[in-house]
Amino acid sequence: MISDDRTDSPSKNYKPDEHEDEEADESVPLRLTTWHIPQRVEVRQQKVVRDTLLVGELKEIYAYRCQICGLRLVIGDRKYYIEVHHLQPVGAEHQGPDIRSNMLVVCPNHHAALDFGSVCIAPNSHKVYEYDGAQVIQQETLIIDPRHELSDVFLSYHLQKIFLRKLPQIENSLQGQL
Repeated sequence: MISDDRTDSPSKNYKPDEHEDEEADESVPLRLTTWHIPQRVEVRQQKVVRDTLLVGELKEIYAYRCQICGLRLVIGDRKYYIEVHHLQPVGAEHQGPDIRSNMLVVCPNHHAALDFGSVCIAPNSHKVYEYDGAQVIQQETLIIDPRHELSDVFLSYHLQKIFLRKLPQIENSLQGQL
């Protein structure tokens, strides 16, 4: 039996329409009033201003391909989608610099994995390690273009402050590997 508590069920968000009893005209799309429209609120916040020219140059160096898996997401005619990750995040807690040596060009999946600390890159070998929920598995070696001077200082920061901080139970088992 399917519960009516599903989030996509119209029954929970349904708002009766005053014209509900009238015969529906099939040529007219459903009125928005038959669904709950989310409330809008005004938000004021500070945002880190990043160097978009530097990010664009780095994306071009890697031809819009992920440095970890090589994926290039095609979104149109000669248009690609790729993201840039800061190994030492630029946000308030970490205060990382917005410089090329602190950046990786990655696909959205690897960006999330780096943010959540389930993937890291060994500072000296540049081998990629992934935590699969039970163990750390060595993957491929990071793709590094000679024009991209990646800093082992920022790779170490990510390893210590992001990856191992979120996975303290595995730190002892990794001694010597990373």
